[in-house]
Amino acid sequence: MIVLSFLFGGFLNFQAARAATFVSGVISADTTWTKTESPYVVGNYFEVGEDATLTIEPGTIVKFNRSRVGVYGKIAASGTEEDKIYFTSFLDDSVGGDTNGDGSATLPASGDWQGVNFYSLSTGSQFEYANVKYGSTNFYLESSDLKITNSLVSSADDAAIDSNESSLIVQNSVFDNNYYGINTTKGSLVFRDNIFTDNDFPAYVDYETVLENGGNSMFGNKYNGIGLYGHLWRVDFKKTFYKDIPYILFDSLDVNKNSAVTIEPGVVIKFDDNVGISNYGVLKVAGTEEDPIVLTSLKDDSYGGDTNGDGDASLPFSDIWDADWDGIYYDQMSHDLELRNVIIKYSHYIFFGSVDLDI
Repeated sequence: MIVLSFLFGGFLNFQAARAATFVSGVISADTTWTKTESPYVVGNYFEVGEDATLTIEPGTIVKFNRSRVGVYGKIAASGTEEDKIYFTSFLDDSVGGDTNGDGSATLPASGDWQGVNFYSLSTGSQFEYANVKYGSTNFYLESSDLKITNSLVSSADDAAIDSNESSLIVQNSVFDNNYYGINTTKGSLVFRDNIFTDNDFPAYVDYETVLENGGNSMFGNKYNGIGLYGHLWRVDFKKTFYKDIPYILFDSLDVNKNSAVTIEPGVVIKFDDNVGISNYGVLKVAGTEEDPIVLTSLKDDSYGGDTNGDGDASLPFSDIWDADWDGIYYDQMSHDLELRNVIIKYSHYIFFGSVDLDI
């Protein structure tokens, strides 16, 4: 059941408050939200049922009063460049006016609402030309899929997008002022031509996520790179590092005998302290003279810029006794190996355990 009610607000000194449509409960049939009936205010909990599609028209404003949306069906939210869709806090007077009627007594903040959650029955949802902000986690995916294009996802208390064993596509969008811009565990992530600013971790991706990326830019974040983490020793996988912004390895990359890693020309990988690569399978690190691969310390600003975001407060280091990162270990089980046109700096070692290597 869906509950609708209407409330007429007063006037702000800079924008008149619109009549609000209050929604809660569950929809089990296709439903459309429109610009003329917005702002919609979601109270407590709103659910898109398994067989339902919620269509959100250009210019629609949705505000959340410490509430969340659960999606088992589908959301089709397609705004336009001139008429964007907004998902925001009930306290946000900048769109739709002073919906809560208290003037400037309250201001929106990260964590004001709980987010939009997509569950395992949900497929085919998309957001285009949408501004989504002030959630705890703005979007959460659990064994589902979502496509976001030409959107702003900002001011999340935790993650702008948290994806668990799901399929996520993000293109031509901006991530601003979040703890995590994108956080993924397993599943797949395609993200291209996005901008990340003022986040702690713009992208934090576990090694088991199938990653395709390119054309992204990051600046003004705590870490200006794609953070990779996790442990893969018992997991068979194939992974390609594509040329993009720098990658940051926060955990060592363990390539077992049934796994393969390819690092493409022009890739810059930076390693956190005491992190390295242990290879027992296939490791192809083949740059070109024009576009070499760089493997270096997270503290090294000479390649890929100030990736750890601390200016010149930390400097890379290595000597005969110590170094910033562990280096690369090639076990004797390694096979089909390449190591060409690579710059390796500030590591402990490169160890070859009786392997055939194409250099």
